This record gives sequence, structure tokens and C-alpha cells, in this order.
Amino acid sequence: MLYCPLIIQGDGNKVRDYSSRGILGVEMEASALMSVASFRGVDLAVALAVSDELYKGKWNPGFGSKKLKRTERLLVKAALETLISL
Repeated sequence: MLYCPLIIQGDGNKVRDYSSRGILGVEMEASALMSVASFRGVDLAVALAVSDELYKGKWNPGFGSKKLKRTERLLVKAALETLISL
């Protein structure tokens, strides 16, 4: 799965172009952390929750939705359980 660290929201041509290259998502903050971790030679784990969707030619905003909030709670719980088990 490839992630593109660029904003493509609202630009149908970019969406089609990136989709044709196998790019399935847009993520900015974690991709920056991944670059730093790679440069520094350190391990990094990232858990992502999808908020907005941009496919079928329509932007479907999900930021602030109940589904996203529930997913965020599950991710935080899983992260805390993982840290406690170390």
C-alpha cells in the first residue's frame, strides 16, 4: 500500500493520476516522521485512521464523525496496551 504525502483533495486529475500509480491514501504527518526515522535509523510504528475519503470523484469528509472518534479510541487503547506490554 502506498501513501502519498501530498494534498490532492478536490483535484480530480491528481486523484486519477495517483490512483493509477497505486497510491491509496494521502498522509502528511506520519510520512514526515517516517522520513526522519529512516534518516536517523530508528524504528517507528504508525497507526492510521481514515477520516476523509476521496474516490468515485466525490469528497466525503469524515473528520469529526462518530466512526472516526470510535476508531481513534480503539487505536489509543491498542497503543497503550502495546506500551504496557513492553
